[in-house]
Amino acid sequence: MRVTVFAFDLPYPANSGGRLDIWSQLLAMIAAGYKVQLWCFTHAAATTTDIDVLRSFGLEEVHVLAYTETQARKRSVVCRLGWLMQKFFSPMPSCVSGTNLNKHVRSSVVREIDRFAPSVIVAHGIQTTGAVRSVVRRLPHIPWVYRSHNNERNYYREQARAAEFGVKMLGLSWQRVRLAWYEPWLLRKAGAVLNISKTEHELFVSQGYEHQFWVPPVYTFYNCSETRQPTWDVGILSSWFASQKQEGLRWFFEKVRPLFNPQLRVLVAGSGAPGWLKVYCESKGAVFLGPVDSPTDFYSSSRVIVNPVLRGAGVNMKTMEMLSSGRALVSTPAGMAGLPDGVADWVRIGINEIEMAKHIEDALLAPPRVVPVSVFDPFSPKSFIATFTVACSVARQNLG
Repeated sequence: MRVTVFAFDLPYPANSGGRLDIWSQLLAMIAAGYKVQLWCFTHAAATTTDIDVLRSFGLEEVHVLAYTETQARKRSVVCRLGWLMQKFFSPMPSCVSGTNLNKHVRSSVVREIDRFAPSVIVAHGIQTTGAVRSVVRRLPHIPWVYRSHNNERNYYREQARAAEFGVKMLGLSWQRVRLAWYEPWLLRKAGAVLNISKTEHELFVSQGYEHQFWVPPVYTFYNCSETRQPTWDVGILSSWFASQKQEGLRWFFEKVRPLFNPQLRVLVAGSGAPGWLKVYCESKGAVFLGPVDSPTDFYSSSRVIVNPVLRGAGVNMKTMEMLSSGRALVSTPAGMAGLPDGVADWVRIGINEIEMAKHIEDALLAPPRVVPVSVFDPFSPKSFIATFTVACSVARQNLG
């Protein structure tokens, strides 16, 4: 099979949840013998080295596109004003319109996809659907599927609730209002929808949306518990750009941390951190590393892994890595959202700060537990390919 994939970011290195989902699916497709053409949107300039690294894993083609915001910044004041008007006053959600293709770029993209002749086009994340919809209108013979990373209306609502009152909170709320019409329209328009979350999949099906498939994150089990001796007591790894992630970290340090042994050493790491976060962690007696090259090494360096997120949507992508690390995992209920029930059996889940603190102390005293391989069966590349093949067939039928 030949597949064209649109990604909302360069998927490698896979150091965030969204990147990890894209990258793991790409590797599963390549391992299954698929020929893959990848189109990546990015705010930063991609180098030839970036593209060569991506291709070294077996991708047939790699193309990089700039978000409209990035394009506008390089042009005249009039172009920038036009972008701002579109971002804030267009009825189209700005997270979608950010991938709109101008006439010249669109013609080139359509030409390259037509030459590649894919069996299906995949829109990974709602951000890419602006570009994909404009492409498939000109290539109506090619079916397309939408990879839903979140119930986007709920995701932006929760981000707005976690943000402090101000321009950012108002912007997130306005985004959610526009998504209230766009996301239902998208769920009906796509040839098939691959929902990352089991909970959200069941919700969309109950609301009458057709052609919905539950496709959890791809994850190949490996036990890395013996990679190194832990040097820290508690480890927290996340991407920190979203307000609800920051909210969860504050809650941990202000509500949970005072309830357990103050001598325990806490290590925090992750990408996308705002400038204040490192200083904040240090003021609470923790160490902040910033981005890490290897999540596996990070998990192995801590005796207990904590996921303190309080709200969100979709699936917390790093949960599977945390489970296979051989380290104890303590999480809030929000950190387990969207995953099948069998996964929660291997996680200590605290519904409040008292339970979280107790679980952390208990986990530090308990012997390691090795999660059985069977827990990871729904996340296997084989399971993904089987469901993806059926979804592509449904999307092809919907062309008629």
